[in-house]
Amino acid sequence: MRVIGYLKKNHKIINSCDVNSEEQDVNQALIECMEKIYRIFDIAEPVWLSKHSADLSKFYKTQFHPDDFMEDVNFDSFEIELIL
Repeated sequence: MRVIGYLKKNHKIINSCDVNSEEQDVNQALIECMEKIYRIFDIAEPVWLSKHSADLSKFYKTQFHPDDFMEDVNFDSFEIELIL
C-alpha cells in the first residue's frame, strides 16, 4: 500500500510525503503508513472519526482539519490519499 500525505495552508501545499507499506493486511498497512507520515511531518495523531473512514472507503482520500487534533497545528488541513 502507498499513502501520500499533504499539509495545506491557505489552499497551498506546504509539505507532502509519500510512504509505503509491505504489510499484507490493509488495516495494518494503513496504520504503518500513517505512523510514518506523522513522524515525517512531526504532527500528532488526529482524532479519527467515522467521517474519515467513510471518505477513505468511498474516495480513497480524507481530510483532517485543525479541530481534529488535540494540540494546536500550523496548517489548515492534513490530507491523505491511498494508492492501492
